[in-house]
Amino acid sequence: MRIPLITFLLGATLASNAQDGTLVPKAERPMSAPLSAQGGPLLYPNPCNHTLYVLWGGGSLERMPIEVRTLDGRLIRLDVLSEKNALDVSRLEEGSYRLLLMDLSGIRAQAVFTVRR
Repeated sequence: MRIPLITFLLGATLASNAQDGTLVPKAERPMSAPLSAQGGPLLYPNPCNHTLYVLWGGGSLERMPIEVRTLDGRLIRLDVLSEKNALDVSRLEEGSYRLLLMDLSGIRAQAVFTVRR
């Protein structure tokens, strides 16, 4: 079942039940899967020009280690996300980059974003 993006971004209190597709309150869902099993992070806005926001796994990513790399793998930046799950990209040159995240079990997730002025 698809949930409108705005509902997802506003932190909807309902989630799809994977077995039958019905919506149930988050408190009634079983323990969530590890971050690595939940798919890649959602980056917005994409393309961006100043601040990139990151959603992954439904919780706060504050102080989560991140890497920003060029598409050919060159390391551009090592950092942590801010309290608003935000990354300042204002000093990056225009182009496409790969954002890498790591959860406590060390498994990486990644997504591509573009910087445009």
